[in-house]
Amino acid sequence: MSFDTEIWKQGSVMIYVAIDERLYAEKYSAAMDAAAAIQNMLLMAHYLELGGCWMYLSELTNQNKLQKKLGLKNYFYVYSVILLGYPAEFPKEPCRKPLEKIVRFIDFDLNGL
Repeated sequence: MSFDTEIWKQGSVMIYVAIDERLYAEKYSAAMDAAAAIQNMLLMAHYLELGGCWMYLSELTNQNKLQKKLGLKNYFYVYSVILLGYPAEFPKEPCRKPLEKIVRFIDFDLNGL
């Protein structure tokens, strides 16, 4: 992936999300923590009326090269970058279906577990 493409130049701010993988024993825990942090940043950006774009980097870039460029030790794994800026336009909110039409609630007995 090239950082010289136009999409990278459109955001006012680039936030790289990296996790110190030494802190995680479980295979996917670091990735889940990174995703949760990114989601919260994007929700706050939306609240502040900023546009945000989550760009996946994990397997699309050379981690060693990216770590060197950002001045990170090799135990930091860069998962994604978030592009933030003021949007050129605010699109119309999509039409939403009623919850009852898209979710099925299943009743089960927790005492049997």
